[in-house]
Amino acid sequence: YTSAKKFGTDIMISIFLGGIMISPVLIGLTEVGSYVDLFGIPLRTVNYTSTLIPIILTIFAFSYVEKLVDKIVPSSIKFVFRPLLSLIIMIPVMLCVTGPIGSYLGELLCELMTSINNVAPWASVLVIGSLVPLLVLTGMHLALIPLVMTMFSTVGYDNMLFVAFIGMNFSQFGVALACMIKTKNSNLRTLASSCALTSFLAGVVEPTLYGISVRMKKPLIATWIACVVNAVFCAIFSVRVYSFGAPSFFTMPIFLNPDGTMTNFYFAIIAIILTIVVSFVATWLIGFDDSCYE
Repeated sequence: YTSAKKFGTDIMISIFLGGIMISPVLIGLTEVGSYVDLFGIPLRTVNYTSTLIPIILTIFAFSYVEKLVDKIVPSSIKFVFRPLLSLIIMIPVMLCVTGPIGSYLGELLCELMTSINNVAPWASVLVIGSLVPLLVLTGMHLALIPLVMTMFSTVGYDNMLFVAFIGMNFSQFGVALACMIKTKNSNLRTLASSCALTSFLAGVVEPTLYGISVRMKKPLIATWIACVVNAVFCAIFSVRVYSFGAPSFFTMPIFLNPDGTMTNFYFAIIAIILTIVVSFVATWLIGFDDSCYE
């Protein structure tokens, strides 16, 4: 849906293509082997349920196919034949081209981050932490979830993605809090107050990110600054997450080391406070234009 809105494609056809990628039939093909035959073409079997890159590439390609179909199909029969012809073209393209390419790109990204983490653990959190706003905005952070799950099962902790989410989640609390206090616009104040609660208590950042930061643009700069500061701090002090979960007030136990030591927990609290303060101050100083809420 998000990709369809971004690339301006037909939403229902885009959702249908996404549904095909996660259909049980397609997932079941992964149990048959690495490749299956489709019209004489070797098709790589991939489980697309845990990655977003393939569907983004697919909808991007569909945006051009849809324009081509609009030119070919006469307007008198466009209502019926445009969706049909679009699917006839896009399903093979998706299964044979954009899907496998997107899967490879996701795997390369995971391998790159794994290599960085093996060589220099501090560098991985620095890279991910600095890029986390972009990753969340594009949905690319979901491509790293399988890597994080692997880290939990092998080394017992994550020092990349969820550590970076300290900056992402709590920066949105700081941004919303600053907007709530500084604005004279009652609509923004009401929105910011609810967004601040969801960001801080539950780690749900989408209302703040899309409703405030992206909409007014300048708070997004404050978000980025806070995320970079958090990444640097967590890299220096090797902050880790020991359980699966988005950082928030209610999920603070994810920072508790199973060996009983409290050092990591204390550093995580400092990182949270630092992120909130930096995002609040940056939002306040940079300012924002709340006229869009009139």
